[in-house]
Parts: sequence; structure tokens; C-alpha cells
Amino acid sequence: MDIMKKKLLITLACILAIASCSKERGSGSIEFAIASDISVEDVVKSKVSEYATLPGGGDFTIVIKDAGQEKIWEGKVKDWVPATKLTMGTYTVAASYGDVTQEGAGKPCYKGNTNFSVEGAATTTVKIPVELENCLVKVVCTDNFKKYFTEGKFTLTTGNGNSFDITKDSDTALFIEAYKFTIAGNFKNQGGIDKTFSNEYQDLSPATLYTVKYDISNVGGLKVTVTFNDTVAEFDLGEVEINN
Repeated sequence: MDIMKKKLLITLACILAIASCSKERGSGSIEFAIASDISVEDVVKSKVSEYATLPGGGDFTIVIKDAGQEKIWEGKVKDWVPATKLTMGTYTVAASYGDVTQEGAGKPCYKGNTNFSVEGAATTTVKIPVELENCLVKVVCTDNFKKYFTEGKFTLTTGNGNSFDITKDSDTALFIEAYKFTIAGNFKNQGGIDKTFSNEYQDLSPATLYTVKYDISNVGGLKVTVTFNDTVAEFDLGEVEINN
């Protein structure tokens, strides 16, 4: 075989090898979409939108990792370019919005992740399921409670050490880490006497609205009754009547 034929055969072999490699390591495009569960559990089903402005899908931060858990991209969904080519293979993508340790009104935190595959040159849409990572706490006071206590406030302290003042007329729900919280009442009654009471609640669950309800009871003496998650605690106020 002469030298020219050998060179031709070698060239053809190289072309075939490159073509084979390209086929094995093809690439595709991905579009990301956020699929959020905006409901929270309660005796009555509630929605996060009642207590906070919901984020747009593009506002979520995503982190893309390959099969070896090597990070290949991080940023906002809105900054991801769908035309970006990813090598054929399996990947994971994690999405997040907000910070669970940043607590307060209007501060939801969402998280979620999913696996996906790049199998060809077509563009594939990957939906990332996300759920509420923190919980909500709301204080409700009955008319009798508001009438009996002429002034004062509640102080809610979370497991992270953040404190929030809540008035007896407040209808705001606070987003807090699903861990624990303490709520203390410091009020002045109709007779000008200071009354304090406090409770701690633990073992909270994400995506749950907890309502703490305060009332005044005349059964067996005047008491503050606190209802939380179907449990009731009582604080004796002594022999003081409620004025109309």
C-alpha cells in the first residue's frame, strides 16, 4: 500500500472517530419553569398570596449540577439562556427564593429540586417543583379580649432570636422558620393593672399557618384562654369583671 493510500485511510478513520465521539457527546437545550405549591395547611385552606406578594418564576435562583455533582451554572431563572447547550447526560437543578432565616411579614421562602436528562438536540422544558419552606404565625384576638385589655402588645420571638411586636388588632401573618417560637403578652386591663402571660410552641411544620387565638373566659374565674393547634392554655386574671 503506497503512502498516499495510507494517509487517506488514516484521515477517514479520524473523521469517523470524531463523528462517533460527537454522536456520543451530543448536546441539547433546556428551558426551566417553576411549579410552585402556593397553598399552606390550616383548618381552612389558605394561600400564601393572602400574606405576601408571590415571586415570579424568573426571580428564583437555580443551581445546575452534573451527574458528578459538579456545579455548572448558578443564577436567576430569568438569566438562563435556553440556547445554552448541555452535553447529553443526567443533571440536577435546585431552585430557591428567599432566606428561611430572614423572618417577618411578607417574607416567604421557597425551595425545591428535580433531576433531568439531556437526551438529544431538542429543547426540553424542565419544571422544578417548589414548596414553602417556612411557616406562618398569626395572632387573633376576640372582641372580649380587646375590650378587657385597653393597651399593650404581644412580642413574638422565633427560634432564630428575631422578635416582632404584634398589636391586638393586627391581622398580619409572620413568616418564620419552621422550628419554634415564644409569644408573650404584656397588657394593661380596664382597671389599669398590668398582666403578662407567655407560651412557647415547638415542632412546627413548613407550609403551615399557625393561628394563636386569645380570648377572655368567665368560667371558673376570669382567665385568658389561648388556643393553638386545637390545644388550649389558660392564665388566671383574678376576680376582675369585664366592663361593657
